[in-house]
Amino acid sequence: MVHSCTPAVEGGKVVLITGAAGFVGFHSALQLHARGDAVLGLDNFNDYYDVRLKFNRESILREKGTGKMPMATVPLLLWLQHVRRHG
Repeated sequence: MVHSCTPAVEGGKVVLITGAAGFVGFHSALQLHARGDAVLGLDNFNDYYDVRLKFNRESILREKGTGKMPMATVPLLLWLQHVRRHG
């Protein structure tokens, strides 16, 4: 499901993070969200390492309030096309 994204603070940014369930993307999403930015996270949940770890990180991100993250399993271009067509 795709959600709109609005920063929590005036002057906040909307940030797209690819690989949001990976180590760097996960921690970046947490920090950006904590500072009041809106975060859109994408991840293809590939099996480079244990996918369960990525799904656990996705759950943590949602619990921390970054629930607007469409943790997509589709390629980025297809997702962007969907957003463009359907808002």
